Amino acid sequence: MSKFKFVNIIDTIFLSVTTFLIIFAWIQFFIKNFMLSLVISTIISITVIFVIKWFKSKKHSAKQNQLNTNSRLACFKLAIQTMPSTKLTTTIKKLIPSKYLPKINKGDISFVKDNSTHTFTFHYSSELSEAKLLELIKTKKSNNLVIFCSHFNQDTIAIANAFKNKHIELINLEQLFEIFNNKNIEIDTSHIDLNKHKITLREILKNSLSRNKSKGYFISGLVLLFTSLIIPYRLYYVIFSSILFLLSLVCRFKPTAKTNHSIFD
Repeated sequence: MSKFKFVNIIDTIFLSVTTFLIIFAWIQFFIKNFMLSLVISTIISITVIFVIKWFKSKKHSAKQNQLNTNSRLACFKLAIQTMPSTKLTTTIKKLIPSKYLPKINKGDISFVKDNSTHTFTFHYSSELSEAKLLELIKTKKSNNLVIFCSHFNQDTIAIANAFKNKHIELINLEQLFEIFNNKNIEIDTSHIDLNKHKITLREILKNSLSRNKSKGYFISGLVLLFTSLIIPYRLYYVIFSSILFLLSLVCRFKPTAKTNHSIFD
């Protein structure tokens, strides 16, 4: 499905006409009655077109939903990893039911559940390596340890599952994103914009007439000018080479854009 409405209209017309002609050809082959074939073909064609459009629309919606989810996830990752530690800890604390009386101590969250101490700790400065995991296990005195991190690998998971006397759970950003969605916890991402800058026609024209394009236009014009000496229909080559020479002059005498200076200049 194109983003241009005109292209979509042309595609729909082409699909409709082609579908109708194929169906009509086969029905007419068996029925041998033009009007009856015309009516039946029209009904079947409309049905087929609606089914195809429905599937295309469903596929397009699924694709858009996936793109929106990916965009939200990317914003979520940036927001979490740049969030102040205190605010992040307070936000994660919302995941724990208040009946367990969770407390924040030195950046960690601890609470008692089923007569057992649970500790939530965080590591977002880098990927959770095996060495860092072992360090956290050694320093966090808890038999139930949940580590929130940006990313971890399979070796890290193997180490986390290797201890019989400890329950260690690793939660990366993708998992945290799903947990927050399920718990209806919103993270402010209004300060993050991942939309790509759209190039306007004005910017294209401005770039095509930049000073550094002068040499390219001149060489292209020169090639066309020499080509006109050996081609029978040389008028076209002369015209285009003249246009390229003119563009080369315009670019050559165009003022060089001023560069923004650093505050240290």
